[in-house]
Amino acid sequence: MKKLMCAILAVGLMAVPQSRLWAQSSTDVAVISVTSYDEMMADIGFLGQMADRPQTGLMIEGFLAAFTNQRGLEGMDKSRPWGAVVRMAGPMPYPVVFLPVTDIDALLGALGNFVQSQKRGDVYELSVGPQSLYAKHDGNWAFLGQSEEHLNELPADPSRLLGDLPETYNIAVRLMTENVPPEVMEQIFAAIEAGQQMVNAQNGGAEPEFAVRMREQQMAGMKQALEQADEITAGLAIDASARSIYLDGITTARPGTQLAESYREKGVSRTNLAGFDMPEATMSMLAAGPITEQEVEQAMSGIALAKEQFVAAIEQEAKIDDEQARAELKEAVESLFRVAEATIRSGKMDMGMVLQLDPQGIWGAAGGHIAQGEELTDALKKVAALAEKEEDFPGIQFDAASHQGVSFHTMEIPVDEPEAQQFLGERMDLVIGIGSSKAIVGIGKDVMAHLRGLLDSSASQANKEILPMQFSVSLKSIFDFAGTVSQDPQVAMFSSLLEQAGNKDHVTMQVTNVERGQRFRLNIEEGILKALGQLSNMAGAGAGAGF
Repeated sequence: MKKLMCAILAVGLMAVPQSRLWAQSSTDVAVISVTSYDEMMADIGFLGQMADRPQTGLMIEGFLAAFTNQRGLEGMDKSRPWGAVVRMAGPMPYPVVFLPVTDIDALLGALGNFVQSQKRGDVYELSVGPQSLYAKHDGNWAFLGQSEEHLNELPADPSRLLGDLPETYNIAVRLMTENVPPEVMEQIFAAIEAGQQMVNAQNGGAEPEFAVRMREQQMAGMKQALEQADEITAGLAIDASARSIYLDGITTARPGTQLAESYREKGVSRTNLAGFDMPEATMSMLAAGPITEQEVEQAMSGIALAKEQFVAAIEQEAKIDDEQARAELKEAVESLFRVAEATIRSGKMDMGMVLQLDPQGIWGAAGGHIAQGEELTDALKKVAALAEKEEDFPGIQFDAASHQGVSFHTMEIPVDEPEAQQFLGERMDLVIGIGSSKAIVGIGKDVMAHLRGLLDSSASQANKEILPMQFSVSLKSIFDFAGTVSQDPQVAMFSSLLEQAGNKDHVTMQVTNVERGQRFRLNIEEGILKALGQLSNMAGAGAGAGF
């Protein structure tokens, strides 16, 4: 039990964001929320149905009965949530767990097979093997701590600490960063930095100066974000009504901070690339929104470092023995970075991607808002002129076609592998489309027609309001395609299981604006849950047969 409490503490301090809805002590740095036993069992029952194991809930009840001499969780209120609060004692954190009870003596009696208890005054000393914990009964709650001192100041109603977490998530952790002492925050940053240095050492030692400066810049940005954050929340929910599972990460900023102003500036997200919203594709992504002043500054710093690195690499490239060619390549690279800088300074982000894994022809595309499209075209022509000197360069046809104000420049890339030719053809199309304020790139079989379709669909939905970011991937599409190129029986098996999913075979990610913050949600649809459950059943049956 003590190890479990330490694990809960570690999760609380490392968790990743929602408005303060409860009264809290300035020493409270995190809360852990677990929904009520009744709600948890109902959701486990839903998962059991998805996995074709409808008796899962009854099995758990049976195990509890066996461990408690048929008493179950007697004395515990199964209709209310429970959780823990992590508090600070100087620089050291400690957890206090709270359980809803109707009769603490009955609950301890039910757990008597592995928890020995002795009451002294109003405090119970609990022996779990060689470890000792302490409990106190106060009203309708039992509180557990690692020492008696941790139970001196208890919240009158700990459910207020949980706010809306039990109704929203099965399990959740919320970190109140404002209450984390500066010295503890510094220890967290030091640990992160030490971990990065360890990874670098494992990857070969000396880090390039460019990588060091980028890492330092990222650490500074992360440190500022954490110092200005108000709350950080991570929650897992089994949503029986939507027949899915989702994982949330929510970050909110302290009022009046630069981070809060950045979130406020985000406002409404609108796109001119709505054609990339293709949930029927193997993968699609769409993201749009304002770029805040702070984000512009950070991006400019990163672009400057990247440009410096690219120019230095060109200067040191021994294979370039023509100084004029070296100068022209540097000029082209600098043009590309000027376009990137101008695009960032425009204060607008609008981009999309799509991938279709079709046995009849693979294709993919990406597009986005740009500034200075003419300069981007000139830079492309400079790079192409230099590439023409290479023997295996297939050549590029400029202004091969145009559509919706976008000029298409095309290449045909030979495909040598027979296995790939059935999906890409003997020559794979690469199309680069550039307009005054947008660019689009496509690769694959007959990709020009797909790019035209994307542009037409986007034009018909101009200035469409969307979420700041939405991403969707179809597992059925991936495994169906994998089955055409692989003879792996496990791939074929999972593909056949997903056939029953209909269109509920997606993993989706969404970013949503909340007050003074943003929410990131990862969602898994019911078709995937069913397929995983059936796969687990088949594996269990195989193991049982082998046994």
